[in-house]
Order: sequence, then structure tokens, then C-alpha cells
Amino acid sequence: MQIGDLVRHRGGSGWETMQGKVGVVVEKLNPTIIDHPSYHRYRVTWCSKGIPRFFRDFRYWHDHLEVINAKR
Repeated sequence: MQIGDLVRHRGGSGWETMQGKVGVVVEKLNPTIIDHPSYHRYRVTWCSKGIPRFFRDFRYWHDHLEVINAKR
């Protein structure tokens, strides 16, 4: 996953509000000391409307997101 990729949220338990929402990856964050070293988090600007602030500000794991159009 790269900056500029168009992504869709996978949803899942506790993430029903976000399931199917579409956005663009705007930042790839380095893992912190408490995160697993091989994982990155991603900041996404959401294109879909009606997303609560908590979900707009959240940093998403790779497992949360599905790339639907990769920028290359």
C-alpha cells in the first residue's frame, strides 16, 4: 500500500460504521515501539460522507483496508 492508493474499508467487528467507505491513503506512518515492527499504519482521507470524527482521525492498519486502485 502506497500514498495515493484508493482504498475501501473492510469493516469487521466494531467497524460496521466504516465498512465499504472509500478514501485515499495520504500518509504511511512508521511503527511505534509498541507496534509490531513489520506493520505500518496509514492515515486516510475519506471520500465518503458522514464519517464520525473518531474514524476520520484514526490511523488504520493494513488489515483494515483493501486497495481498490493502486497509484503507480
